[in-house]
Amino acid sequence: MVSVTAVISSCNRLHNAPRIWEALRAQSHPCEAIWFFYNGKEAIARGDLPPFERSIVSDSADDHYTRYAVALAAQTEWVFILDDDCVPGSRWIENCLELSKQRDGIFAPVGARIARADFAEGPYTHDSEVSRVKRAQRRVPIEVDVPFHSFFLRRRHLAAIFSEPLGVGLRDGETVPILGQEDVILAARVWRRHRVGVWLPSFPEPELRGNDEEVNETAHAAWVNRKTFGTDRLAALRYEASLGWRPRLMRGPLWQQWWRRQRTKVKLKSEVPL
Repeated sequence: MVSVTAVISSCNRLHNAPRIWEALRAQSHPCEAIWFFYNGKEAIARGDLPPFERSIVSDSADDHYTRYAVALAAQTEWVFILDDDCVPGSRWIENCLELSKQRDGIFAPVGARIARADFAEGPYTHDSEVSRVKRAQRRVPIEVDVPFHSFFLRRRHLAAIFSEPLGVGLRDGETVPILGQEDVILAARVWRRHRVGVWLPSFPEPELRGNDEEVNETAHAAWVNRKTFGTDRLAALRYEASLGWRPRLMRGPLWQQWWRRQRTKVKLKSEVPL
């Protein structure tokens, strides 16, 4: 059987941890291990949590990246990293693994597509001007550029997130510090290194969705409560584009020609066509 380690990461919704743990234990394709990563501000003790195989507590409430390093420590072929507002249906892992037989990549219940080819150089100030949210459909898988809520992927692909600096973006042509945006970084760097995309698996039954709106996902959502979220996200997208990432609408002949030249070391990275 294909092995999977699940990592629940929690910051503000610690009360959801038992429910998510139960949902993972009820999967039709069982997890080999269920881990817990906490970077919230509340003090917690082991007795406050379900019996996770491993619990890790960060010393920083704004630690957006360590959970990926934690997942890299797993020994399984696949890792399933969940936000604390994500309660998967009982066949979600099974559903992702079925899709992986046809398309490799990162699997998520919700995501965003870049809608403008000039997203990296146009006069935009917020990510909502260049991207559109997409949700999983019942009949067919959907390809997107950025995953939300949870990330189901091969562990060997996960290391790509650390291939370039974290916590930086591009604004007005300058490299600037940004907060978070790890979903953008993960998707872009996995695509650059392994040439696999982001997919929202179909869910033939309503229960198969990978996130649950009943957990009040917007109460602590960064995109609602952090004023700089949209500008930081746009900066992250521009930074990843400067490294060579291209969204799905730009993965046509022009990019393919550039990639062939890049592989033969004829063209420099600074000459990537935008």
